[in-house]
Amino acid sequence: MGKGMRLYFVSILGGTLCGSPLTAQVLLQGGDYRQDFDSITSGLPSGWSVWTNATRTSLGAEASFETNTTSWAATSAQFRNCASVTNNTGLLDTNAAAATQHTFTNRVLAVRQGTSFGDPGAAFVLRLANTLGWSNLQFSADMMMLDEEGRETIWTVDYGLGLTPSSFISLGTCTNTGTPGTIQRPTFTLGPDANNQPQVVTLRIAALDPATGTGSRDTCGLDNVRLAGQSAASASVPLDIKRTDSGVELTWPDPEFSLQAASAPWGEYTNVPGAGSPHSHPLNGGQMFFRLVK
Repeated sequence: MGKGMRLYFVSILGGTLCGSPLTAQVLLQGGDYRQDFDSITSGLPSGWSVWTNATRTSLGAEASFETNTTSWAATSAQFRNCASVTNNTGLLDTNAAAATQHTFTNRVLAVRQGTSFGDPGAAFVLRLANTLGWSNLQFSADMMMLDEEGRETIWTVDYGLGLTPSSFISLGTCTNTGTPGTIQRPTFTLGPDANNQPQVVTLRIAALDPATGTGSRDTCGLDNVRLAGQSAASASVPLDIKRTDSGVELTWPDPEFSLQAASAPWGEYTNVPGAGSPHSHPLNGGQMFFRLVK
């Protein structure tokens, strides 16, 4: 099951005070985010998306995901919900019939590329709301060969800053080689620019180069994603808010932190000029979101 922290951004909307919870994809308690895909019949987990036309300077175009259980050998080029090669009490026979595959509860986020779909350009994307209070982040995942065909794809693991980065930092590659049932588990360490980031950090596993070989493309699966890091004490600094006669008052205990504001939770945050604790804000105008940064 996916784990996540709940970041409470203070939201002020048209004179109304409300707490707006935003689920991020980094678990601060223990510094260990883990995600499997056993529930993808209901859709992709929070923070995850799938893309085509990805390049080294662009996320590409967001693609659809087939939530219905699909067999490894199905020839349609698509992102799909497949059975894992490790299921329930042990390994699933790699020759298992489609009907048997559909019964297993251990699922993976999979893709089969095609001539005009994802070759190159297929990408699995995970967006982190921020990495405030965290450093030395390590990313790992199971990459599974589900159906072996004549072409091989090199998957690049990289990350960028922001919701739609125009540049990405490559961490390394993983090639979908081996017979059906082969599992690789690469581990990569993010660079220092990903540490303690107040903005979105976008991670992806992308096919940035054409598959090599001849014939059809493989079906590959992603599972058991993990993101671990080291925490800083600053992660626990609270931002409190209370109503006053003229608006609201925001307070926080550490003067080394600055108050920032934006008109949307994913928006561009800027420092509130001259803001110190306590800070008064009138209840007028549009919706505002606040956070602390150091």
